[in-house]
Amino acid sequence: MVVATLIKAEYRLANPESPLPLPKRRGLVGIHCPVCSTPMKYLKSNEDSWLIGCPTPNNSHNWKWWRCDQLNHELALLNLGAPRPIISSESDWGPRVSPTGQILEPKPHPNQRDGSNHRHHPYLQPPLENTTTHHTSARAPRSTPVVKCQRSVEGPTAQSHKSAANKACLSQYCRGCCLAFGSPLCRQHPCVLPSAAPLDIDMPINPTSSTHLTPHLAASTFTGSNGGRSSRAPASQAQPHQWAQASNTLGRRIDVQSVALIQQLRAQRDQAAQLKANSLIEEKHMATIHLWVKADEKQAITAKFPQWPLVRLDQSPLLIQAVIKVLGSQWNQALSFWDEEIYAWHDTLVSYPHRYASRTIVVRLPNVTLPVSVIPVTIQAGADLDSAPGSQLPQTAPSTPSLTQSGQNAVNPSEAEQTNIDEPSASVTLKKHWPSPKLLIANLLQWYQETVDGNIKEKWMDQYGGEWQLKTATMYRYRSWINEVTYPRFHAKYGSQPRAAVGEARIFYKAEFNRVAYVKAKEENEPAEIGQY
Repeated sequence: MVVATLIKAEYRLANPESPLPLPKRRGLVGIHCPVCSTPMKYLKSNEDSWLIGCPTPNNSHNWKWWRCDQLNHELALLNLGAPRPIISSESDWGPRVSPTGQILEPKPHPNQRDGSNHRHHPYLQPPLENTTTHHTSARAPRSTPVVKCQRSVEGPTAQSHKSAANKACLSQYCRGCCLAFGSPLCRQHPCVLPSAAPLDIDMPINPTSSTHLTPHLAASTFTGSNGGRSSRAPASQAQPHQWAQASNTLGRRIDVQSVALIQQLRAQRDQAAQLKANSLIEEKHMATIHLWVKADEKQAITAKFPQWPLVRLDQSPLLIQAVIKVLGSQWNQALSFWDEEIYAWHDTLVSYPHRYASRTIVVRLPNVTLPVSVIPVTIQAGADLDSAPGSQLPQTAPSTPSLTQSGQNAVNPSEAEQTNIDEPSASVTLKKHWPSPKLLIANLLQWYQETVDGNIKEKWMDQYGGEWQLKTATMYRYRSWINEVTYPRFHAKYGSQPRAAVGEARIFYKAEFNRVAYVKAKEENEPAEIGQY
């Protein structure tokens, strides 16, 4: 039956040169209101329809409910160039759909029983009949509604197609269509081909594409039917389903030898991946420990510290093993390391964390006394505090505020260590205005030497990132300053002065720094201010 069109010929299109837009909430329909010439919109949606209306406030004209399936049918034809009006019937619209495009079940006809035209899933049971109906006559009526073959609306039919279908068929097909296109699980239309002989075919084995591992190898059976479905085997010979691991692929059985080969290849692959993961060690987490177990015996140990520059000495198994070898099981877990910030030996437990500025850590046993010459040039102080406990501490220690003033009285090493332990927040909060005027020029030259091959920023973070905030312009300015002066001149001037500070070098090589920083020359009696550059 022909149904009235939705988009009539007298409707004026908003943009005749462009296709009509797809339906969406608050979206434009693409046509003008025939009453006030306002562009119409999709105002709201129902289960299977759209409410079309004029968005003019307080109006009561031109409100329509348009079915989604009919609207989609007309929009498709109009956008393809078909002229208006579109004459169609319900059979032309396709299945009943929702505003979001989801296919819905057809609405039941009021004159028919519920479920007579309802499409069921082919693997589900047919709807149950109402057996509680009572009739006045002694004999129940035998007439039932005719079930049409659903294959005619789904695709091509069989040569022996009938319009009436079997109600008990899983697919609701007639016998001919069920045998040709239906499910092999249908018991109402079994297909038996006694002339079909099974053929044993060796399937090629591809271990990389099959993951279903079973030790039993079963031969596949095929039948020579002309396009029809194969006959069902007895239940005693049925094999479990072979589910493929990807779409549009078939699973297959493999033999025991192939299973063993797959397991061997998988073990080799896992072993190679584990070796590769273990070999990926970042160099920025590596450090060298100089362990002095005796005054005349030193051991060099390479250790990995995952949280560098935050280090716990017990993270080095070789260090612990070397100490236990000397002291035995009576060791109290105590060691002494050379602290660059206080320029003294620092007693600690191996389980306590500490931040190190240099990648060379000097560690000794608490009962070992060492001369100052054993400390590397880049981290050594002017004197060994064990040999001269009353000596004055240097003025270049930035970690303890009480030690930075000139003319400070001598402080006992144990008090300096206690001061450093009582203020752990100073090592966590990064300082500003690198480099400090009291920073050792030896540390700056060491960083310069490490950046000769590149990785300037990374080397700076390794050496100063645990204490100072990075300012890229200042970092490159000081490196250019050393290039301007040249490293041999720096080394000749300060190589024999391990306690020389950056502030002193700034004054001595003031002209070179001003050229690098593009600063005009100042008066000779004007003091230099390092923090502002």
